Amino acid sequence: MVSNPDWRGSVQSFGQRVRQWLLAPEADSLMQLAIFLDAHAVAGDAALLHAVRDGVVAQAIDNDAVLARFAAAIDNFGGASGWWSRLFGLSDEGRAISLKKAGIFPIVHGVRSLALARRVAATGTAERIAALVEAGVFDAALGEELVQSLHFLMGLRLQAGLAEVDTGRPVTGNVDPERLSTLERDLLKDALAVVKRFKALLHHRLKLDVL
Repeated sequence: MVSNPDWRGSVQSFGQRVRQWLLAPEADSLMQLAIFLDAHAVAGDAALLHAVRDGVVAQAIDNDAVLARFAAAIDNFGGASGWWSRLFGLSDEGRAISLKKAGIFPIVHGVRSLALARRVAATGTAERIAALVEAGVFDAALGEELVQSLHFLMGLRLQAGLAEVDTGRPVTGNVDPERLSTLERDLLKDALAVVKRFKALLHHRLKLDVL
């Protein structure tokens, strides 16, 4: 990052750049903003990072349209019906499911969006979920389901990637439901059902359907 001029600058200049990412509708800008919101200081004066983040957060929570546009990236990879059809073998699109697109990204980015809306300072997804539960944004049961689903999907994706390495295939981390055990298929269905419910909550709380 430090070799990239987009990620260097004074508090003032970098703050202006991050605010531009916030206000620009382009996908690249929103991705840069997502990376910034997950950043944490590992050296130097952490107060400089906090100063920029606080300014951006203040601007974001005052603009419902900005928050909604940022959170709307959870829908970038199609609806849940496509994943369900493939999981049950009802689709001709190919059997492999991208776990990152189907579940990992919607959970991580959805939690990131709610954290931004509620001024949660944590940068890890599990920590953000705990803070959002404590703040009453959603109940502890959903929080636990989100953490468990995220960990299961990440583990299954790692397992699939390692299998691809072992067989000399390009590493995608995608899974073929027919190669999963009955237990894994059931757990995957449960995890995707949690993602579907969480996305519905995000649509309601952040008014994504009015974009």
